[in-house]
Amino acid sequence: MANWDVTKLDVFKYLRCLRHLGKAMLLVVFALAWLEVQAVFSCSLAPAWRQGGLIMRALVGITGAVFLAMVALLLWAYLATFAANPGLVPPGWQPFELDEEQQVGSADLQALADDFTELIRDSEDPVQWHLLRPRFCKKCAAWKPPRAHHCRMTQRCVLKMDHWCVWVLNCVGLFNYKFFVLFLGYTDVACWISVILLLGPTLRQFRGTAGPLSTLLLAFTAFVFAAAFSLALLAFLIMHLRLIARNQTTIEAFEKAPVKPWPYDQGWRRNFLEVFGRQRQYWLLPLHPAADAEAMRRAYLEWTLPWPIDSGQLDDHAGLEMSQSY
Repeated sequence: MANWDVTKLDVFKYLRCLRHLGKAMLLVVFALAWLEVQAVFSCSLAPAWRQGGLIMRALVGITGAVFLAMVALLLWAYLATFAANPGLVPPGWQPFELDEEQQVGSADLQALADDFTELIRDSEDPVQWHLLRPRFCKKCAAWKPPRAHHCRMTQRCVLKMDHWCVWVLNCVGLFNYKFFVLFLGYTDVACWISVILLLGPTLRQFRGTAGPLSTLLLAFTAFVFAAAFSLALLAFLIMHLRLIARNQTTIEAFEKAPVKPWPYDQGWRRNFLEVFGRQRQYWLLPLHPAADAEAMRRAYLEWTLPWPIDSGQLDDHAGLEMSQSY
């Protein structure tokens, strides 16, 4: 029997079919949003509107407007995360200033990367080896910048990759991380509003004090989904806010835990601004101002790609074009 190396098993190649489920996942997300809106308005807000006075109707109107705003924002953030380019590594990028170094590197790229690693580890500042060591992706057969990782679902290296998300059917990276965090936040807020508004109608339906069976099923189903998602998303949101405060990705939090101090940590405020931008009026929107898009794009790339790179590569690389993004 031939020896079988389990470490070489690529489980993700069996899951790449999930990339073709994008339209189905879009339908699932929109269907869940419609379920919550339908349940909240028909089981909670509409009865309160009919039975209440002027003040109650004003409260119902405000609550309904806030809830619809949260739903609209979560769908906007979801579509932005789904459609945005996460930040593909420019083709031809290499960590050498001189052409001679690149020619030497092409002879044995991986061996050269290992040699650089050993040299930097023996330097006076060993923590910086994480920042400076050349990294070579065997899957792409190309160099990859610091903080870039190979996404096995998309078969591309992604700048500041956080993870590949089955819900958004996209890799979450440098250019759509803000949109993803906003999607988590708005969805969690909308779910908590649903839980609060549907708790009373659900309890009344179970007591048999009001409404037909269809109303009971609608209120109970929406309540269960909202309660489950609200708790799960709250945990994810807290985790990602902590990562933002430390300027880490999910991958780095697990793979680079021994690297202390963390070389990319600039303090929680600057770390936050790196993700959400410097203009406060856009912090809660899944976009960046058109006037600052190019400047922000360049700033992010200069920070994530610290070695020399031809500016023409950035302008000509279609994978780095950003619609309503960086």
